Amino acid sequence: MGFLITFKSVTHAQRGARVLSAGGIVTHLVRPATVLARGSCGYALRMNAIGAYKAVRLLRQSGVPFVKTFYEQAGGEVKEAGL
Repeated sequence: MGFLITFKSVTHAQRGARVLSAGGIVTHLVRPATVLARGSCGYALRMNAIGAYKAVRLLRQSGVPFVKTFYEQAGGEVKEAGL
């Protein structure tokens, strides 16, 4: 099961990736479906769901703005996490 954090821009996503990497969380920069991104410019960081709470905490502490959080379920369904 995966976890996605969406961002409004590639710059915010890249900043988030650096913060999370420094915190020991491995991420992959992806372009999410337009529905998740709420527009055409959105980007997301995909990671293992185990580090979800830590990732959100690190981003908030570092002041990196993100839009929403999502869990990817086994069948490919994506649900908002609301973290």
